[in-house]
Amino acid sequence: MFLWTSYAQDTTLPAHVNFSKVQSAWLDWQNTERKKLGLATYTGNSILQSSAQDRAEALKDMGTVTHQRKASDGYYNYRSIKSRFGDHGVGFSDDSGTLFSESLWWGYYVCSKDDCTDSLIKAIKSTFTFFMNEKGKWSQPHYKAIISKDFTSVWLGIATIGKQYYLVSHYGRNIVKADSVKLAKLK
Repeated sequence: MFLWTSYAQDTTLPAHVNFSKVQSAWLDWQNTERKKLGLATYTGNSILQSSAQDRAEALKDMGTVTHQRKASDGYYNYRSIKSRFGDHGVGFSDDSGTLFSESLWWGYYVCSKDDCTDSLIKAIKSTFTFFMNEKGKWSQPHYKAIISKDFTSVWLGIATIGKQYYLVSHYGRNIVKADSVKLAKLK
């Protein structure tokens, strides 16, 4: 099931980028690697699309990439990230085990055409390649998220400023829309 949405495309990316095509490329690369390993394919998830996009926007506004939500957080505070998902209306139907992972990156893309979709896809392909190059290294959090048996969904957010992009890829399982929760940006 393919559930991507073009959440915030009108306000976060230049008008000359087809965000659905960018998202499809990201999902295809993930699933190509998963198929090679005999793993179930990921699906895009519209419940969480806005969380990834809002996080990308927050990173762009801060001018950095960080998993920290609060100054008191360590580098990757799982509870804090989960709390922000909840603040955003995202829940998990089963709270046991590892429910999600967050991969972040930033880079530049170059485009002088009317349609910069392919230029942005080429740029984020280098991000994906960087993540895949972690395979076999002592630290491989991005690679592990791509090939995790624990997760079933991936969702992508990209925010741009000029020709710089901020990429957020969220992975998860047991994803549900949380009831009666105020939607708040993941900052």
